[in-house]
Amino acid sequence: MSNINDMPFRDEKPIMNAAEPHIAITLVLDVSASMSLLVDGKSIISSVAKGVNNLISNLSSDAKLATTVDMSIILFGGGRASEYQAFAPVSQIEPIDLTVSGGGSFLTDALQMAVDGVRNRLKQYLRCGGAYKPWIILVTDGYITDDISHVADEIRRRESENKLRTVVFCVDKAGGYQLKVLTNNLFLINDYKILELFEWISRAVAPRTLASPDDNPYPLINDPHKPNEIIFERIQTYEL
Repeated sequence: MSNINDMPFRDEKPIMNAAEPHIAITLVLDVSASMSLLVDGKSIISSVAKGVNNLISNLSSDAKLATTVDMSIILFGGGRASEYQAFAPVSQIEPIDLTVSGGGSFLTDALQMAVDGVRNRLKQYLRCGGAYKPWIILVTDGYITDDISHVADEIRRRESENKLRTVVFCVDKAGGYQLKVLTNNLFLINDYKILELFEWISRAVAPRTLASPDDNPYPLINDPHKPNEIIFERIQTYEL
């Protein structure tokens, strides 16, 4: 695991299947103490780790996606941000194991690392076979303890230039209100359906998105196994 003060991008894996268009995905995961909350006997953070591992497995099971979807993972909590996984093809990423860090949720450094990372990876793609719009996916309880306005401006600018998609998933609606400055793609995870959330992500960034990368996430996402159960829903702008 690299500390935030280390040289960025140094541990990135080479681009596989370079003649094909690629997509870069950065997961920004909250590992602050509040993510240790137990739900049905399991901590939120353990469910996030399992969801990420399922996501990696699902994407790696497709021969094309295994080499054209690259992922990095950034953690924040305990007063710092760190790169857990540098960009690598999903097929080369080992299962992860997350633990919480005491202290507050300082998000600015994590988001800046994410923005810089996807921008750098995108430049590499454009020298090869091309690229789809990169994703930054933030999973948090939403209770942030620093001012994210500066990096939020950069994220919104890149989104307006059609160079980035940012999606924020909150396990707590009240905390999620603090993240309204980042993106309109702000969602509440209903009933802590974290595993179902990552199943949706694996579908969203796979064939449908590769075919039409500018589609927006649906306002209401239902559990495919239980169609009447909503996994997450948009936190409406007017509510913010």
